[in-house]
Amino acid sequence: MNLKSLVLWVACALLTTSTALAQTEARRPHKAPEEKAAAMTQRMTRELTLTPDQQTRVGELNNKLVTDLTALRADNPTPADKAQKADRRAKMQAIRADYDAKLKSTISADQYSLYETKRAEQKGKMKERRQGRNKQ
Repeated sequence: MNLKSLVLWVACALLTTSTALAQTEARRPHKAPEEKAAAMTQRMTRELTLTPDQQTRVGELNNKLVTDLTALRADNPTPADKAQKADRRAKMQAIRADYDAKLKSTISADQYSLYETKRAEQKGKMKERRQGRNKQ
């Protein structure tokens, strides 16, 4: 093996290593369920101008939502077949529907309308990100 080959191998190794490190550093660490719920409550307080009483009740609802969804994901992290996937999806939708019903009774109609608008915007942004990721 000559010097030119050795330099080429070292360069390839460095490029591969730096690319791998860049990919792992770009990922954000997962937040604990309590942190997610607190962040949701803070954002909703800011966007919907919740009263202190509403903040408390919405915080409890957010804690329950995040805890239930986290537990469901932990029980079945990667569904093996379509039936399991559909069952998990149905359970998540039921949890979300229960959350939405309780939230609707907790906040005013105007606040709930604004909440739905913001949620639709978030879904649109997420859809755009997924489409952009699939194009690459």
